[in-house]
Amino acid sequence: VFNSRTMKTKIIFVVAQLIYTLVTILPTPFLYSSYRFSCVYICIIFGLCIWRGGSYYIEVFSEKYKLKFVEIEKQLEKQESFTGEEEHSDEDHELFHHIADAINEAYENECMPELSDNDRAIVLQENDMDIDADEHHNNDAKDSDITPDSEKSWEEITTNL
Repeated sequence: VFNSRTMKTKIIFVVAQLIYTLVTILPTPFLYSSYRFSCVYICIIFGLCIWRGGSYYIEVFSEKYKLKFVEIEKQLEKQESFTGEEEHSDEDHELFHHIADAINEAYENECMPELSDNDRAIVLQENDMDIDADEHHNNDAKDSDITPDSEKSWEEITTNL
């Protein structure tokens, strides 16, 4: 147990201070007499300072950098909790349908290159009829069933269109 009033504690402090003082004063004559030794000593001190400063920089500022992403993630979670999946704007739905139409068109051009324009038009009309039948069948379903945020795959979405 540490007690600053006892003689033993005072003697230990004085001896430790004497050793520390001698260790720090002892290299001074060698540093003063040798230019090369003093340059090496100063370079070592400089290198240690750079090392400690760099370590501090990496440790502290990397944590601050990580915290930015945590804060952004929390803000995104708050926004997602305020806006439900059902509250997508009409522009989002319109954009999604344009993208789906473009995918369908690319798929049709890729899958039916050997068909003539008349045959391709017939196939497209049949697909439109299938889409109309599906729309009437799923009349009770909400528009939010097929959104960019839904769990369905692109193949399911494009085949349903």
